Amino acid sequence: RWSHRTLQVLTELSHQHPSCGVRLLNGREYYRKEPQSLPTFYSSLPHSRLEVEGYHSVYQMTLPVIDTSVHLSWLQDQLNMLNEFTSIDTTTSKKHFQKTSMWSSTVQD
Repeated sequence: RWSHRTLQVLTELSHQHPSCGVRLLNGREYYRKEPQSLPTFYSSLPHSRLEVEGYHSVYQMTLPVIDTSVHLSWLQDQLNMLNEFTSIDTTTSKKHFQKTSMWSSTVQD
């Protein structure tokens, strides 16, 4: 599933590229009543269930947090470093990229 893969990639980015604008933070979700179901991504998260008075369930987990202003600049820098960006057709708003290690094939939006 995309959520599991996204979590994996963002976690790797936070460890391998500390300046990329992605960091891991601890957080908690509080449920006053028993949840009907937990989000599917819980199964891939390092998390624990806590007992907190006044709540049915409390889950503590580590999640990636993205500072978009930093991360988007970092992504642009990564594309610039690849130096394989071929063209942008501004008349049709289509972007054309050559095959790189980032994409498995030519991408045309």
